[in-house]
Amino acid sequence: MKKIFAALSAALVLFSACQKETPTVSFALTSDNVEVAGLTASALVVVDAAAKTAAIEVAYADKAQLQALQVNFVGVPSDVTVENFTFDFSTGATKEVAVSQNGATDTYVFSASYAAPQPKFVTMSLVPSKKTTDENGEEVYVAAGAEAAVAGGVAKLKGSANLKVVAFNYTVSPADVKVLVDGQEIASGAILDFSDKVNGVNFTLECDGVQETANVKVVTTGFSSIERVWGRYIKPETTDANWFGEPMAAENGSTYRYAAMDGKYVYLPKAGGPEVNVIDAMTGEFVKQLDVTGIDGGVHKTSSVQVADNNGSSVVLVANLVNAKDSHLKVYAWSDLDAAPAVALDYVLPEAYRFGDKFQFEGTWAEGRLVFVSYAGAADRPVAIFDVKNGVVNAEPTIVKIGEVGNKGNSISGLYKYSDTEYMWAGTGALFATYNVSGNTFTQSYVCTDGGSYSHPMHDVHFITYNEQKYAIYCRLLNGYQDAAVRFMELNAETLKASVETADVTTDKQVALGDPEKEYVTALKNGNGCGACDVYVAADGTVYVLGYAPGAGMSMFRLK
Repeated sequence: MKKIFAALSAALVLFSACQKETPTVSFALTSDNVEVAGLTASALVVVDAAAKTAAIEVAYADKAQLQALQVNFVGVPSDVTVENFTFDFSTGATKEVAVSQNGATDTYVFSASYAAPQPKFVTMSLVPSKKTTDENGEEVYVAAGAEAAVAGGVAKLKGSANLKVVAFNYTVSPADVKVLVDGQEIASGAILDFSDKVNGVNFTLECDGVQETANVKVVTTGFSSIERVWGRYIKPETTDANWFGEPMAAENGSTYRYAAMDGKYVYLPKAGGPEVNVIDAMTGEFVKQLDVTGIDGGVHKTSSVQVADNNGSSVVLVANLVNAKDSHLKVYAWSDLDAAPAVALDYVLPEAYRFGDKFQFEGTWAEGRLVFVSYAGAADRPVAIFDVKNGVVNAEPTIVKIGEVGNKGNSISGLYKYSDTEYMWAGTGALFATYNVSGNTFTQSYVCTDGGSYSHPMHDVHFITYNEQKYAIYCRLLNGYQDAAVRFMELNAETLKASVETADVTTDKQVALGDPEKEYVTALKNGNGCGACDVYVAADGTVYVLGYAPGAGMSMFRLK
């Protein structure tokens, strides 16, 4: 028996010594070993080594690549064999891939799909538009303002733009996204209504069954409309504009030459005079005449008018017109409209300057300036600047000679402050000019030569910023001094010079001073080329604009 067991044991030892181990694959495939080539975006690869599966997800933009998806294997050990392949996964089919090592093989099942799209706007912009006809007589829309990008769902457009007719330009991602408004697909450049500034326009972006929404609103800069509060018009066919007891007929076409206002009244001096009329600023009705006791002297005793702010109340300033050496230039001041005026300035002309056709007041009655531009002497164009401190006018002016302004003739004109470093000259006889200013040194920086776009005379230029938009507002005369309008000119550059040089006057708004209900209203010659404009900003921010021209009429406007 012992011999039998010994023999069996020896046989088992011999069998064990002859048996070989079964080969296995020790390498496990990871996502780092799988490279997907030819894509525009990154792919997501998830490998489950235990389950021997590999799932590839490409971006929606690369879904077409699934028809021949190229897969390469990288970082594989030298003793491992796995072959790159190209396969059509678009039908949902899977691909078996052999990974071999040590004579053994593991089989991995590869699948691939594309991710759900994320439809979105890449770019959006709005362009104000208007309807016109092309050369074939077809109705088309063309740009009627500058393009505005949409940022954060909001675009800024000019308040003067027609928000009912706006072109909506866009690009999308992915490229096959459909854009719908109220269920209707729109193309880039479609004309849409953005006038509902509260709710804006809702867009649906649709792609491969996935929908996203977006909302775009418009905020406007500047004013959206100009409302005429009241108007008093010259009616030449009947001459029935009976202002202050006498008809404003041809013979009186330049009797009332300039006007100014505060929040309560309009002040209208009568050339020659002395006479200063007070009109209700909100109704246009005549109120009374100011007491003119003590007013005397000058070619016109009451010629031009300005209003100075005195800590919330008004000081009405009226100048006479003088034009001879040793004559007295006077400015009268009413701080009480029921009392006689005080003499705020009595200046004896050292030369035969002509001052008083117009003048400007800058600043406040506590700290300001009176500025007179001489009508005559265009070669050097003298300007007299009188400083005002605590309601006292310094009777010794600074005389500045600003030089000829595009012409050598006489001119009723004013010098209008834009900033501490820039002024505009404007009036009769020449197109406007701008000046750089340092102290009391005025250096001409620009002279307008575009008479087709900028008629002259232009009077009483006011610079304001309304709802983020800068404007120059002034009265302009047209049709040989027979018509007049108030013009609202957009200023869109950093400096006054650059703004007027690059101004797009096609975007300017203007309102006529003649009767809007009459086809032909003026035809009364404004013999002196006079006109007036004034701007008042109420405590609540409402902007009122007064426009006046002899022979045309007077109107009060409100910006909205």
